[in-house]
Amino acid sequence: MTSYKLYKPLFLSLSLALAGCGGGGDDDETPEVTTPESALSVANPIADIELIFGTPLDFSIADDTCVDSNGADITYSMNYSNNLGFTLSGTSTTSLTNLKGLANSTGVVNVTATCSTATESLTDAFTVTVVESEFSPTVSLSFPLAVGKYNEDAIDMFGTVEAATGTTLNSVTVFVDDVETATIFILNTAKTAWRLEDVTLTDDSKVTIVADATITETSESIQQYEEISLTNDLFATTIDENISDIAVNDATDDIYVHSDGKYLNLNKFNLTSGSNSAFNYTRDATYGNSAITSIATDSENLYLSTTAAVTKIDLSTNIETILSDINNGTSSDADPEFIFDINFTALNGLLYAADNTANEIYTIDLTTGDRNTISTQPSLLSIKVNSATNTLYAAVNSSVDDRIRIVSLNATTGVFIYELALIDSKGPIADFAINEVNNELFFVDSTGNLIKVELDTYTQTTIVTALFSVENAETAISPLTGLHYHTERNVIIAAGRDADGTNKLLVIDPVSGDYAKVATGTVD
Repeated sequence: MTSYKLYKPLFLSLSLALAGCGGGGDDDETPEVTTPESALSVANPIADIELIFGTPLDFSIADDTCVDSNGADITYSMNYSNNLGFTLSGTSTTSLTNLKGLANSTGVVNVTATCSTATESLTDAFTVTVVESEFSPTVSLSFPLAVGKYNEDAIDMFGTVEAATGTTLNSVTVFVDDVETATIFILNTAKTAWRLEDVTLTDDSKVTIVADATITETSESIQQYEEISLTNDLFATTIDENISDIAVNDATDDIYVHSDGKYLNLNKFNLTSGSNSAFNYTRDATYGNSAITSIATDSENLYLSTTAAVTKIDLSTNIETILSDINNGTSSDADPEFIFDINFTALNGLLYAADNTANEIYTIDLTTGDRNTISTQPSLLSIKVNSATNTLYAAVNSSVDDRIRIVSLNATTGVFIYELALIDSKGPIADFAINEVNNELFFVDSTGNLIKVELDTYTQTTIVTALFSVENAETAISPLTGLHYHTERNVIIAAGRDADGTNKLLVIDPVSGDYAKVATGTVD
């Protein structure tokens, strides 16, 4: 702490000798100026405060912080810089004597306390340092989101939680607008997930999730929290024209949406920051006027497919280059003819492509662009690789009865494994999403319903009815749907056309079917 005296205007008694017309004073005498001795002093300096992140602060200036030797009344107030979410309060705006609240991040808050009498004042500076503890639990709120309009007034809330080494997790508690709603049921025996059903929220509710744990060695309680404020707002950037696909970087919460079959219409949304904009990049001129049929990402690059090529955009430079086409990369079979879908998998670091006209599924080497055909399937539509089981799932048009078959193949050899489903072909299955932890496959069927397939039993469940309007994929720019399972949040990101003809980008709870509409667009 550091103290400073701030003197108010001094009333000085000065003896000045003035020279008169006939006076005999000493013209060289200098009057003496005296500074009164300060009556106000800091008797009990305020010590610096160190706070574990997640622990609430409630500090008030003590009445005996300062003393005045003349017995004058003393008033106190505080101000701060680099605030981390704390609140100052008091009897008036000039007497803010209480500092309290939960820090929203780690860091240092600089606080200045001021003691004042009628004639003088002084300050005492101290800091509030917020630090992480090795024993702090971690807790996250996956759903709801700050941005978005919800399809229900009461929605399920869920997220993840984890106890630190040397601690035992006690509970997760939800507060809505600072009112305790419930202590959460922990979903699994490992105590890594929590969920609360049917919570009623307003458009501007503040949601706080608090995880409480006990330190084994000391039996002390320690907490951690996450907080969001709902806005009931959509992303400002709109998704206009026909959607072809989406790509999601789970680690950064970035969502890329492509629409209208043109290179120009790529949009980027971030679920954490709420930022959104058109995604601008330097195009390779070779396929600049071609329609984009699908997009995918490996977090470092964004991959775009046209009917006859795959390009990649380096996300560190936003420069596009050709990865694989008739002139780039070798092929073990036919050259690309109509690439309907592409999918990156961390299983082997390869890009998979489904060619609807060549009737081939092939892998693409991300360095050389070489293509290796692993399976031949008629009229291929969408594909998705489950890296946990080395299984590739493909939707193909049946040549027998004009229905769609969903089949599973070995992702390395292409060997057929099983036919999961046979679906009426009123519209294409344009994309899949996979929850690799629970071994679940999701797709939008020809009637627009979001379907879940439990891959251990092949049981089908409808999660949301009439989610999208599904149309035939007649050309490379026909309206499609895009799906992605977000492994960090355990939600489904989906984009497609609504029944009224407008586009929508959704974040969906795969358990309850509750969803947030986070962006829209008008289709001409």
